[in-house]
Amino acid sequence: MLLNALLNSGDRHYIPRMPRLLLHIGQPKTGTTTLQHQLHRQAETLLARGILYPATAQDWEQHSVLIPYLTGVETHTADCHFPAHWPGDGIAETSQLFWKGVRSQIRASRPDLVILSGEGFFTLQQPVRLRRMGRALGQAFDRIDVLAYLRSPQSLFASNYQQSLKMRGIAVRPRVQYYRPALEAYAAHGPGPLTLRRFARADLAGGDIVTDFASTFCPGLVSEPEKDLNQSFSAEALWVLESLAALRNTEGAPGEPDTPWEELASLVHEADCRLPGREAPRLTDSARELALVTCADVAWLRDAHDLVFADVDYDRAGTRPELPDTILPVDEVFHVDHARAEAVLEQMRNTASQPGGLLGKLQSGLRRTMRKAF
Repeated sequence: MLLNALLNSGDRHYIPRMPRLLLHIGQPKTGTTTLQHQLHRQAETLLARGILYPATAQDWEQHSVLIPYLTGVETHTADCHFPAHWPGDGIAETSQLFWKGVRSQIRASRPDLVILSGEGFFTLQQPVRLRRMGRALGQAFDRIDVLAYLRSPQSLFASNYQQSLKMRGIAVRPRVQYYRPALEAYAAHGPGPLTLRRFARADLAGGDIVTDFASTFCPGLVSEPEKDLNQSFSAEALWVLESLAALRNTEGAPGEPDTPWEELASLVHEADCRLPGREAPRLTDSARELALVTCADVAWLRDAHDLVFADVDYDRAGTRPELPDTILPVDEVFHVDHARAEAVLEQMRNTASQPGGLLGKLQSGLRRTMRKAF
C-alpha cells in the first residue's frame, strides 16, 4: 500500500533503489588478501564514489563470514574461522548478524555498487547452496555479477605447496581439478554471470591485482604500497621449514605443549630476510611437468570459457591425472641453494644465542627441537 501511495503521489524518489553487486570469489592464491586489504582500507573514499565495500567484524577485511547465512550451512568457511569474541551465539547467528549489518550499510549509504569478496565463495559447488545464496542476494541487489581471477596449474601448485608448508608445516600434492567444480557450478546455479580473468603479471593491468581490479571493476581504487601480507619465503627457507617440521613430528618431547608453528615460521622468515640472495621459489622442471600432466581440467577451462594460460602446454595437460603416492620434498619441487639453506639455519642459531632473541620467546618444546636441528 505504501508503495502504491508513493507511486500515485509522484514521489518516486522515495522508492528504495537496489544496487548492483560484484561478488569476487577468488580463486584462492590470486592476490585476494592484498585486494581485500586495499578495498577495506579505502572504503570511505570508494563510498564517496558510490561504491560500498561493507564492513563486518572490526578485525576482518573480507566477506566469507556471510557464507553460513547465505547458504544455510553452519560451518567454517575455507578462509574464515569464527573466533569467540565475534558477536552471536554460534556460527549461524554470527553470520546472520553480519549479513544484517551489510543490509543496514546498504540502506544507509544507498550505493550504486556493492563489492563482496571472499575466497570461501570459490569452495561452493553444491547446486542447492548456490541457489539459496542466489535467492538471498537477489533480495538485496538489482544485478549480480561474479568475478574470479585464475592461476595456471603450475603456479597454483607452487603457491599451494608454499602456503601449506608455511601455515601448517605440511606440504601438498598437485590437484587433478582446480577450476571445473566451482566454475561449472556457478555457471549453472550461481547468482549471476561469470567473468574470468587470468592472474599473471603480464595479463594484469599495471602488473598487479589492485590496479587491474580498479581499471575494470572499481574506479577510484588505488594500488598503494604495502608490506607483504602473505609472507613470501625463499626455497631455502621452505627447506628449513620442512626439516624442522620433520623434527617436530618425530622428536617431540612427550608431555610438552604443541610447537607454535606460526612463531617458528616467523623465525625462519626473519632469518631468510637477513641473508642476501633471497628469491621467490622456482619450480623444478620435474615439478612443473607433474603439475601439468596431473591437471585434468585446465583444457576444460580453455574449451568452456576460452581462457588460456601462456605457460601451459595443452598437448600434455591432463595426460596423466594420477597423483603421486608420496608428497615431493622441497628440493624436488623447487630449486634450492643448499649452502644458503644452511646459512638460514646459522642465522637462526645466532639469533637464538642472543639474550632476548626470538628463540627465547618460543616454548621449551620448540627450543629442544631447534637444538636437535643445529
